[in-house]
Amino acid sequence: MGMIIAVLNQKGGCGKTTTTDTVSDMLARSGYSVLDIELDPQGNLGLLHGCKDDRNCLYTLLKGGAFQPIRIRENHHLIPAGNTSRDIPTEYAACIGKEVMLADILESYRDMYDFIFLDCPPTLSLLTDLAMAAADKLLVPVSIDLYSIDGLTRLDERTKLIKRFYNPGLDYLGLLVTNAKK
Repeated sequence: MGMIIAVLNQKGGCGKTTTTDTVSDMLARSGYSVLDIELDPQGNLGLLHGCKDDRNCLYTLLKGGAFQPIRIRENHHLIPAGNTSRDIPTEYAACIGKEVMLADILESYRDMYDFIFLDCPPTLSLLTDLAMAAADKLLVPVSIDLYSIDGLTRLDERTKLIKRFYNPGLDYLGLLVTNAKK
């Protein structure tokens, strides 16, 4: 049964996408099967892998449409955010049970992958809540600066709420110091 890891921090530029790409690539090269799901509408993870297809994207996954994750290598796949992911918070704002929607969908992927990484946006939003409600663990890239530490404090407050209402098993995998000079 695969582990779902959300890579998140409320601060932009702290290395969430780079961490997702690097760690998932290392695991795939070590023989593990890995799925990356991009929840950040900026789309940098998809851009990094040359993905421009809006049919095989996060929006399609949440809508329950038929699609195939994009192959990065034999045991490493990607579901990019795509341009339509910007519509998700607005479209699902009034839906009952929206917070566990991604968690329910990903249950069927746990048997297919050893690791599922959720590359999150730099905001606490519905997309971040979806990731935390679905994740087993949180991996938090942190730059050693005031804004990143403040983002971590706000994230911890939100994590406590998600644990209380949607995902009592959620826990931190760890903090990863990024952008360090030495």
